[in-house]
Amino acid sequence: MTRNRELYFEAFHVEIRFMGYLFRVIFQLWQQYSNDFLYLCAKFPSMSKPNITDSIWTKYQSIVEENKNRRKQKGDWNEDEADELIYDPNCENDLDEEGNRISFPWQYSNLLSARWVQDLFGVDWRAVQKLMSVNDGDLVFVDDVLYYREQHVIYVLDILQTLAKSTIVNVLRPIPQVIKEIDEPIYTSKDMMRILNVKETTLSKLRANFELGYTKFGDKIVYTHKDLMDFVFNPKYRNEAV
Repeated sequence: MTRNRELYFEAFHVEIRFMGYLFRVIFQLWQQYSNDFLYLCAKFPSMSKPNITDSIWTKYQSIVEENKNRRKQKGDWNEDEADELIYDPNCENDLDEEGNRISFPWQYSNLLSARWVQDLFGVDWRAVQKLMSVNDGDLVFVDDVLYYREQHVIYVLDILQTLAKSTIVNVLRPIPQVIKEIDEPIYTSKDMMRILNVKETTLSKLRANFELGYTKFGDKIVYTHKDLMDFVFNPKYRNEAV
């Protein structure tokens, strides 16, 4: 009986020593390869998703849908258009010097497709496009599709809201005139050149090619709001503006 007890305790001590040795080996391996392990884990897709609740994608979706429907009517739409809002996959793999995953603000990691941004601004896209000239860091290509970081789109919207309240913009904005023979506001050639950002020769060419409607009163040429909208929503014009 005593002999069996001695054998039992001896086996128990051997097992304890083996477990201790195994633990030390595992700990040493973890110290040596932990950074590589974390890096590999970061390579696998995570469950990170864009912030939809706070995104302007949700706030302005009704405006975008309205402009998208206009595109559909013009034949400038297809079912294979890219996802409008995604999470930047590059944010999944960014690690700090210690190998920890970097946490980005959602405004940075949220990506809005260029097509969605164009639909957001609609007929104003040609003018707003100049404000959308951004640093390379705010432009992201995912599967050959161009996206804007949401933080930059928000920044541009803030600029537009500020300018809308400024005196200088109200001074520079072309004010439609009214002619008795026409039941809607009209613009002069000077107004149209400013709105479309074109020269007089280009404006004349657009009229000659019947791409831009107009009305002539004697020597005076005027353009209705409908003439302007028909031209802006022309698929050919929109493709050139993109």
